Amino acid sequence: MKLLYPTFHLFVIYLLFVVFVLAGHARAGSGGDDLTKILFTRSGPYRLLSTGGTFRTQSNASNCAAINVTSTGAPITWPLGAKIDRAYLFWAASGSSIDNQVTLNGKPVTADSKSCHLVNTIYNVHFNGCVADVTNYVDASISNFKLQDLSIATTYPYDKSCTVLGGWSLVIVYHSPMSARELNFIRLYEGFKWAQHASLGQKKLSGFIAANPTRLKVISIAWEGDPNFNAGEEISINNNLVGTNLFDSKSTSFAQDNTYGVDVDAIDAKSQIQPGDTTLTWEATTGRDLVLLQAVGIYDLSVTGISGFVYEDPDGDGVVNTDKRPVKGAKVKLYDPSGNLLQETNTDADGYYAFPNLTSGDYYVVVDSKTIGPADFNAGYEQGDVWAEQTWVNAPAGAKAYCDSDANPSTSPSELTGSSVCFGGAYGDRSDDASQLSTAEHRVKVHVNTSTVSEVNFGFSFNVVTNTND
Repeated sequence: MKLLYPTFHLFVIYLLFVVFVLAGHARAGSGGDDLTKILFTRSGPYRLLSTGGTFRTQSNASNCAAINVTSTGAPITWPLGAKIDRAYLFWAASGSSIDNQVTLNGKPVTADSKSCHLVNTIYNVHFNGCVADVTNYVDASISNFKLQDLSIATTYPYDKSCTVLGGWSLVIVYHSPMSARELNFIRLYEGFKWAQHASLGQKKLSGFIAANPTRLKVISIAWEGDPNFNAGEEISINNNLVGTNLFDSKSTSFAQDNTYGVDVDAIDAKSQIQPGDTTLTWEATTGRDLVLLQAVGIYDLSVTGISGFVYEDPDGDGVVNTDKRPVKGAKVKLYDPSGNLLQETNTDADGYYAFPNLTSGDYYVVVDSKTIGPADFNAGYEQGDVWAEQTWVNAPAGAKAYCDSDANPSTSPSELTGSSVCFGGAYGDRSDDASQLSTAEHRVKVHVNTSTVSEVNFGFSFNVVTNTND
């Protein structure tokens, strides 16, 4: 009996110790910087791709502190004719000080201090991460990217808790002939939020009007995920469960397994959105897994609107085909039927313009012919010395163009659909004044419902004369 009492006390102490340890593993917490900053928004014929990698060489089950000095990303397969719109480099590491300087393909990259984060998590282990604009570092002729010079803490407590982190992701926005007829919406939010046994927060994504047919992908960039700690880990879109164990050290966005501590994932979520929707919610909860979220966003989202091209017709024959030249910098305006100016934009280097996220209704697309310049000028001449005349138009389904067919000012313009010769615009005897809808000569009426109306195109030439007023 004398021995039983101390033994009982030792047993109780042991139980309390076990409970304490288990409670420590089950502690819930979250913190860091919420993903409230919009890193960028793009609307147009744009798509998104990514690559990235990890500096770790082994899983948590082996030596989780083993790292390389260089991390090589998955090779990029570029679509034919791809042109880069913008590119951002994300990186994150274990450590109590911010490393805002890394090396991408041998070139130094420095992140602004406002684009870097440092967090102290529930286990008193620190992580830091940054993002930088690297558009000038990326070209469609480069398929392989590698990152170097990232400072990674690998000693205690990171090695004992297997929280060694060193990872990166390169996110690229591009367009190509394959996407020329698409009107897509891309928006990426950035921050540095951590959670364990808690939610990473519900993120409301907005700024769009979804079109029919719907397309949508959701991308997330997260760190420190463990494939074995999946209990309680759920991903929801619009409050519908779409996946579990997303943070599993695999990166579906660029189809790579064993990206230890790196999760760059893309979810096809077109079934979670309906034509006309203007918002989408994304939420992730973690179980025992300690996860850091640096970015979340949407891409390949088809939105309502109008898009098209403005070309020069060099020989002025009213046929815009292989001899066409894209016009950069032409001013394109959008009016409502009452003549109110709603938006205006300028064509890009491909002659492309877009008016995205339009509500259902009728609109007029107007091109200001005074802003159209030739490929080059003769010596001593400039934009104010020339004035292009319309020769061609394309009015797709849901649109109609107004063109003078008889050069008689007393008759109304003809309403044309499809690809058509269109000399002089609505009235061949008048000068163009795009400052008002009523005096604009080069216009197309477009009906927008829950779809994208693309290929509302115009052709102009400097080799035709329809009146002596221009």
